Amino acid sequence: WLQDSGIPTTLVTDDHLARGKVPEAGVMILPCNPNLGSLEMQFLKRFVEKGGKLIVLYSSEPNLATLMGFQMGAFTSSPDSR
Repeated sequence: WLQDSGIPTTLVTDDHLARGKVPEAGVMILPCNPNLGSLEMQFLKRFVEKGGKLIVLYSSEPNLATLMGFQMGAFTSSPDSR
């Protein structure tokens, strides 16, 4: 969708993050990264400190929330809509 809209993109895997092999970018989208390790978190911290922005989906990682200036709340499920 981003490429179709003319926005250049690069796919980065967890392995890229762990090795610090991520291209320069202004925004990083983390669509589903449930197991971020300490190396990945170190990279993301440097990325944010240099002005990078994160868009995070489907994560309950407290350290990532803190990095983004958020505080994790308790998980609540939505009521059954039947």
